[in-house]
Amino acid sequence: MMKRFILSTLFILSFSVIKAQSTSPVVSQSDSVYLQTDKAPEFVGGQKKLNRYLVKTLRYPAYAVEHNIQGTVVLQTIVEKDGSFSQLRIKTSASTDLDAEALRVIAQSPKWVPAQKDGKIVRAYHEIPVVFTLAN
Repeated sequence: MMKRFILSTLFILSFSVIKAQSTSPVVSQSDSVYLQTDKAPEFVGGQKKLNRYLVKTLRYPAYAVEHNIQGTVVLQTIVEKDGSFSQLRIKTSASTDLDAEALRVIAQSPKWVPAQKDGKIVRAYHEIPVVFTLAN
């Protein structure tokens, strides 16, 4: 009888642990914007999917191609709790044309996976480098 009770208790405890681990993070009620988080915001599917999205969506500006303009545009934004962007801006410029294209592509990207801090979904600052390179 005692053996059956212990086995039942272990089963219930292990089910509770599995159930607790599978729950989604809670959305924070705070409007604070974090610089450091436990889990950074990311494009759905991670960096590989972001790279594929950029390759598929970016259109290298004609003027930049004609004048061999290359560089990295660094965008800064707040990733909101719902994965949308607010305050999307250029932190580091490469050229007017490249800046505009980087802003266009990131602004129209699908919603991202928001940041997490202490198990809660939070608003967070995030920088997104967009690299423009011409093949020789």
